[in-house]
Amino acid sequence: MVVRGAVTINLEFLCCGYNAGPKKIEKARHHGVIILNESQFKTMLQTGEIPEGA
Repeated sequence: MVVRGAVTINLEFLCCGYNAGPKKIEKARHHGVIILNESQFKTMLQTGEIPEGA
C-alpha cells in the first residue's frame, strides 16, 4: 500500500475520517474508488474482505 494525499486515477481505496473533504470524496466516487471509514478499513486488513456498505 501507498499512502497518497490526493485522489488519483490509480487509487483503489480511500480510507477517510470525519474531516474528509467533500471534494475528495466526490472525486473518489467519480473514479469508482471504494471508500472506507476507519472501522471498515481495519476489518478489511484483518479479514482480507471488503466490508459491505463500502
